[in-house]
Order: sequence, then structure tokens, then C-alpha cells
Amino acid sequence: TAHFKDILSHTDDEYQYTLIVNTLAPILITEDLLRGMITRNHGQIVNILSNEALTEDAFSSSYSSSKAALFSEFLLS
Repeated sequence: TAHFKDILSHTDDEYQYTLIVNTLAPILITEDLLRGMITRNHGQIVNILSNEALTEDAFSSSYSSSKAALFSEFLLS
């Protein structure tokens, strides 16, 4: 989900909703899936990100930061 507004126009609820949907939900799903993957010693997780995670756009700050938080290459180790 995304709320494309300048940073001062976002409400706290909009920030919270964006972070829950775009960041917290995938983290919790990944945590749940990892248990089975570790047991089987096999599995793959693919997070669908957005180029917005790499941009500096004042009108997509909540969306960009929520997507940037999902970089998960560390799971490979």
C-alpha cells in the first residue's frame, strides 16, 4: 500500500498502515516460513520490492522506507 503525499501530509495512521502491510507482514510471514525451511534444510524466499526503495522522492517517503526495510540478503547466510 502507498500514500503518495509530501512527508508533512502523512498521518500517523497512514505511516503505521504502510509499515504493517509492506514491512511487518512480510517479516512475520518469512519468520513462519523459515521454521519449515530450516527443518527441511531447503527453501527460497523472494521479497517483491520496488524501485521506490532506492529513490529519494518526497512524495513517497512512507512507501519507499517500508520497501527498503525488506532487503533480506542476510537470509542467505
